[in-house]
Parts: sequence; C-alpha cells; structure tokens
Amino acid sequence: MDIVHPEQENLYEQILDSVEEKESESQEHTRTMNKKEYFGFNKYALEFNASPIQFFFSYWKSFILGLLSFGLFFKWHLRKSREYLLSHSYFRSYPFEFRDSKNSFSIFNLLQSLSLLLIPASLSFNPYIGLLHIFLTSFSIGFLVLEKYHTLFNNIKYQDINFALNLSNKEYFKLAIAFSFKVVFSFGFLSPKAVRDLQEYLFTKLRYGRIYFRMSHKHKVLSDTPIFHMILPGMAIVLSYAICNYFQINWRYYLEEYAALPQVYIPMGLFSIIYLYAAIKNEILTHLFLNLNIRNSKFQYKGNLTKHFLLIWSNLFLIVFSFGLLLPIAKWRTHKYYLKNIRVFLSKPGGLKEIVDNAA
Repeated sequence: MDIVHPEQENLYEQILDSVEEKESESQEHTRTMNKKEYFGFNKYALEFNASPIQFFFSYWKSFILGLLSFGLFFKWHLRKSREYLLSHSYFRSYPFEFRDSKNSFSIFNLLQSLSLLLIPASLSFNPYIGLLHIFLTSFSIGFLVLEKYHTLFNNIKYQDINFALNLSNKEYFKLAIAFSFKVVFSFGFLSPKAVRDLQEYLFTKLRYGRIYFRMSHKHKVLSDTPIFHMILPGMAIVLSYAICNYFQINWRYYLEEYAALPQVYIPMGLFSIIYLYAAIKNEILTHLFLNLNIRNSKFQYKGNLTKHFLLIWSNLFLIVFSFGLLLPIAKWRTHKYYLKNIRVFLSKPGGLKEIVDNAA
C-alpha cells in the first residue's frame, strides 16, 4: 500500500487543523495544554517493568565484549542496552520491540575509535597538530548523534508495525554537518538549540507504518538556550552585591579568601552545569512533546525540573561512589523517569485502534 503523508490526509483532518490554529491564535499557549485542548481525548501513560539487576548484568556483559573488540562491536553493546530497556516498555499492555539488526559492525565506529586513540600520539608529536586533530575529531559528534537516532527509530516496532525514519543520504549528511557546526563553533553554547532543531526535523521524518508524525509548532517554550537559565544565578549575584554594599561588607575579602578555593568553586561549577543540563533537557522534552502529534492524537511530557535535577545528582553519586560500576542502574533510572512522564492523548472516536489500522 502507498505511504500516506500528512499533507495528503483527508479533508476532515485539514479542516480540524485549521480550526485548531484559529483557536490557538486567540489564546496564549503555555507549557501545559489547558483542559479545553484535552476535551475529547483519553489520557494514557507508558509503562516500564524492567529489572535493574538483570539490566546490570546484561549491560556489563555486552560492554566487556564491545571493549575487547577495541570498539568495533561497541555499536552492538549500545543496541543490546537499548533493546533491553525498550522491550520492557509498554503502551496499553503492548510492548515495544526491536527488529533484527542487519549487523553489529560499523566502519565509522572503527575510524572514530582509531581517531580517539591517536590523539595522545598527535599531541606528543606536535601540540598544534594535536589540537587540530581534536578539532577535526569533534566534528564526528553530529554523525554519532544522528546515527543514534537513526538506528533507534529504524529498529523499533509496535504491534508488529515498524517505525521508520525517512532520511536520504544527502539529508543525513547535511543534518550531521549542521549539528557539528553549531556545537563546535559555539563551543557547546548552542548545543541545546542544535539538539532541539535536530529532533524537531527528525520527528517530521518519522512514521509509524504508513502514518507520519507531525510537529505543530503551536506551543512555544521560552528557554531553548542556556541564556534564560543564567538569569537566576545572575540575579543572585546582583542581589548579593547590593546587600554587601548596603551593610558595608568587604565582599572582595571573602571572595579571595573563601570563594577562590577549589573546594568551593568546583562544587559550585558542577552544581551549575547539572542545573543547566536538567533545565534545558526538561524544556526541550516539554517543547517537543507538546508539539508532537499523530493523526488526531497528542502527547505531553510531565517532567519536573526539580525531580530531574535530583535524579541527575543521585545518579552522579551512584556512579562516582561505585567507581562507575552502577552506571547501568543510573541508565535504568533515567529511562524509567523519562518514560513514566510521557502522556499520550488518544482521540475518543478512534483511539489506538484507528492509528494501528491506518498504519498497517
């Protein structure tokens, strides 16, 4: 059967979209959809029942095998860990499944491993050549990120219907280069925007069977760059400066005596980095799921910045104090947190059956 693109759907859906657009223009969209937008939908949550102990042993088994191959079959390790977590993820009592992989060997993984291993040699030979080597190697980040999404979306199936990411080789190359340019030349400052733009584009190319996902772009999230989240610590600095001046406190003395110590600025720097990551990740997921839809069904992400922040800190403690041994448990907790906060709103007239029937 022919693939049905969103632009070719029936007249009823086009009329419905135009009505929703007119309604959206008359009201301000916030981070969460209001009750009026939920009317006519049934809300469902995704389920997760993976065992952390089983995942722990499965993860390290595939990791050691990938390590022994000097990274040649590390792609297989990543696939096995994703496969375990996804196969224990459910929606309406139906599990997500991984399709059979064509191969676990990747020439790109080999070249990347060799490039990383040769960095110390190039630095010892000539520092400038070493820096150039690091700069060129960093451009592989776009291909690595895109390969992760490409492998994931093209190997998932639900109720025996495959997901597929329709990207041509030209689109794949352009997306990877654009992502690398944004991240490398901004020294990571534009990484959140690069991730959001990439995920938005990929979701417009993602289909479930014959049905494409769509991004509505109706709901705008304020902070897709770190600038917004720097306002809060900036305000705290200005307020502290004003209080010190008002009470005639010699803040320069305390800054030089205490704040300049490594045991002070290192934890503060780590705290700031984790806060920024948690806040930006939460904003990106909120933005994507609020704008994502398939036919007449919608999505929502219910994650909370505070819970996400505490999750990252607790995972960091698990990894550090176990010397990396509990890394699989941290991954298990992260996957469970993200999955449990995704909500799916299925339209009442057809619901899941209508989507599956049209996708088949």
